Amino acid sequence: MKKNIILEIGRIKEMMGLINENDNKIIDEQGVKLALGTTFRGDLVPAGPQDIGFTLTTESGSFRNYVKSIENKLKARKIPVVNKATVQQIIKAIYGQYKDFDFDNQFQTFEERSNKIMEYMDNISKEAWLKSKTENTMFYTYILENNNYYRIWNTLNKSKKENRNIVVDNFETQKKQKTGSQKKADVSALVFEDTSSAGTKFKSGSPELTTDYIQKFNNSFRSVLENALAQAREQQTSTVTYPGNFYISEINIVSSSSKVPQTKLPAPYTTTPTDTRGFLALSTDRAKALKTLVDEFIKNNNIITNDKTIVTVESKGEHGDGTSGPDWDKNKGANHPDYTNAQMAQVTITFAVIPKVETPPEEPETIITSPDGYSLTVSAKTRGGGIIIRIPKIKFNPPQIRGGGPFKTKGGRTAPECPVFD
Repeated sequence: MKKNIILEIGRIKEMMGLINENDNKIIDEQGVKLALGTTFRGDLVPAGPQDIGFTLTTESGSFRNYVKSIENKLKARKIPVVNKATVQQIIKAIYGQYKDFDFDNQFQTFEERSNKIMEYMDNISKEAWLKSKTENTMFYTYILENNNYYRIWNTLNKSKKENRNIVVDNFETQKKQKTGSQKKADVSALVFEDTSSAGTKFKSGSPELTTDYIQKFNNSFRSVLENALAQAREQQTSTVTYPGNFYISEINIVSSSSKVPQTKLPAPYTTTPTDTRGFLALSTDRAKALKTLVDEFIKNNNIITNDKTIVTVESKGEHGDGTSGPDWDKNKGANHPDYTNAQMAQVTITFAVIPKVETPPEEPETIITSPDGYSLTVSAKTRGGGIIIRIPKIKFNPPQIRGGGPFKTKGGRTAPECPVFD
């Protein structure tokens, strides 16, 4: 299953040490709040209030009518209540008209229903929901009785999987969530690859990159970034824009020498039949040269990396001694494809275009006015009222490079984390 990046804006002081409810890390990075997100689905679709299934609240007339009905039944059935009715007493009030009714079994059914809906709650919602079981048993049973419980499940079943959530708030959580709102956006990771052989990049028998290749690499990668930015800007909205910054989540460099003897190369790259350390030395230094090239490009352009960026440099080759490919056969010659293909110097860079996300307008919310008040919202409402915007993967053709070298880009890769500028 492919994953996307969810990017969140927030104040720095609100980000310090904060951990996402689903154990997704959130870090403090240049005024940025970010977290690994959910599976990508669909086109640009704002999941606004029209996608919220419904809200059940203690402020509603329906709930007040429910409370009156239960209170009347408690009196009619002469069920003694101290301070407030328990869940068991409310069950007896609801179902007491049925002869030989199994109240214990119904209580167990409520417990099972409670556990089931908690599967769709974050930790804050779970805590609030469990509090309602003792603090407001009327609301707790109001949710779990047949009509509302089945309505919840009908709504969840009709919702997209990524929108199947249940948010529970009480008086306290409502006050906390008003301290700051969040805006989220999904963006896709893109991959830039250069899989051309070492012979097209380095001077013969040397770890020094050619001037021609350095220019081709810089022009190609810059063109790829410009295309990605242009494609992203086609998806801009009033709250999600792309000022021209990029984030690199992963850099992977793979190099190796072939087993063509390096008897004429200078130390430390010289090899003999009894000393082949020069293969690894040349492969290692070429990998370092590519890494330096990438680092220089990052430094001179609007690109961000951080301690979450994964950097992998592999120079030992498939044989572990710096070489790849078959053993040396002088009858084939040094220019045989078996050997030129084994001279690897590959660069793979996973990146994303960083959006700027404005604070969204406040959504209508159910106000909980009483200290023991509760609300439960089903589907497509994030905690704090955030709206999720799903942005499709960016697709574009790679630039044409004269002189060869298969630079290419592709979408659909997963970048672990990506920052957003405020």
